[in-house]
Amino acid sequence: MRTEKVPSSGPSCAVIVEERCTGCGTCISICSYGAIGLRETARGGKAAVDLTLCRGDGLCGSFCATGAIEFQESSRRDIFQQIDDAVARA
Repeated sequence: MRTEKVPSSGPSCAVIVEERCTGCGTCISICSYGAIGLRETARGGKAAVDLTLCRGDGLCGSFCATGAIEFQESSRRDIFQQIDDAVARA
């Protein structure tokens, strides 16, 4: 499984797992920073993150139906635990 991990502008920038990405574009429309776009690959259009714009707020990952968006410093389990904790405090 290939992930794009490169130096980033923040500790928790989004990373696209190409094998899971369907190229639906939901992450593009939901990103507040304009950090995600589509790029053509041998397997069709896939999301790509501009790490200079990504701020790692996690919104794109929460809307990704296929789980193709992960974060460099957080696992999906960590993110879901943070959401559960926030809901429990509300």
